Amino acid sequence: MAVTLKQLEAVPATFPTVAGLSAEAEALDSEPLWLRIESYIVHRWRSRAVEWTIEGAGAWTPPLTPATISQAYFWTGTGWKADDLIPAPFGYCLDHQHTKVEATVGNTSTPPGDVLEAYRRLAEYLATPDIIGIPGVSRYTINVGQVDETISRRADHMAKVLVTSGAADLLRPYRRL
Repeated sequence: MAVTLKQLEAVPATFPTVAGLSAEAEALDSEPLWLRIESYIVHRWRSRAVEWTIEGAGAWTPPLTPATISQAYFWTGTGWKADDLIPAPFGYCLDHQHTKVEATVGNTSTPPGDVLEAYRRLAEYLATPDIIGIPGVSRYTINVGQVDETISRRADHMAKVLVTSGAADLLRPYRRL
């Protein structure tokens, strides 16, 4: 079975724009937000170059979609030699031990409404002031007279931002597991 060992994906020149954001969410840099969303899904909506290095012979499906293959190469033992991919029902059939594929993924279509809503949820969540308000702090206690208040959060709260913002639920149809 062919296994993708390495994926080198370029960053597109632009990302889709999303309307209806608050001023705070609009002020955020959209590139890191789109990159976070794209790392979670396999669909792309802006064209960019990608290169995959694959090991093993057998069936292989491009891990990103939509993908347009421009060139394939196989390893000769001393260098890469151009090759043609053999179409298969769900991708391609590779017949060399090591293959490199160059492609373009994405297109210029507007993302579907649920993807735009996922972006909006993520942006609005990140634009909302943090409860603790001190970067890097996971536990905060304040004492005012006889009143004590302690606020804590998980150390990995930013790593789970797609889930906690509600964006991950909307992106499920665009994942390949």
